[in-house]
Parts: sequence; structure tokens; C-alpha cells
Amino acid sequence: METAKELFAILIAVGFAVLFIRMLVTNIITAIKNRSSYESLPAVLKKKAEESGVSELGKNGLRHGKKVCLAIFETKDGDREFMVSEDELKNNAEGISGTLYCRRGTFLSFTPDSLARSITDEKN
Repeated sequence: METAKELFAILIAVGFAVLFIRMLVTNIITAIKNRSSYESLPAVLKKKAEESGVSELGKNGLRHGKKVCLAIFETKDGDREFMVSEDELKNNAEGISGTLYCRRGTFLSFTPDSLARSITDEKN
């Protein structure tokens, strides 16, 4: 009878270990997929327009209380539309080309080519 109890305890421990390892592997795979979904695209700021109101906390990654703009970027795969804070685009005019950074449809940033060149020039 004691042997059966010990065997049962070992089986339960192995079961928990398998579940833990499976959960760990799933989390690692998800993290890798999220990191790899980052995009860096050549783009042109096609249109920017101020929206009425202010952003909500967490919506589209914007901070609460910031004015929001609609930004449309032209990429080789077609237009991409994002709601961005006014600060993100205040110094960029429509028609400027640069690099658009986004992840899974969420705007991260836009770096104009002129800024990228000036940073490179400073390093040289």
C-alpha cells in the first residue's frame, strides 16, 4: 500500500513538473514572437491631422492628457494609419520621408531621414 502512495505522489510531482515546463516554453515562444513582430519600414508622412480631444490612458500607447493626431504613412506595402501624440509629429511636415517603427499595428516612432543623417554626421 505504501508503494502505491509513493508512486502516486511521484506521478503527481511529474505532472506538475510537465505543466510548469510547458508553461515556461509557451511564455518563451510568445516573447520571441512579440519581439520578432517589430517592424522598421521606410515611409513618407503622407498626412497628419489633429484630432479633437485628448488621448485616454493606455489607448494606442498614448499618455493621458496628450493631444492626439491622425498620422498616415505611405509605405511600399500601402498606407498605415496611426493615432499618435501631437509631440511625436510636431516637427515633421507632411511629405517628409524617414523610418517608421511599429509593432503589431501599434505606432512606436518615426525618424525622419534628415535626423538620421545628422546623427550619422555627428558620429563621423
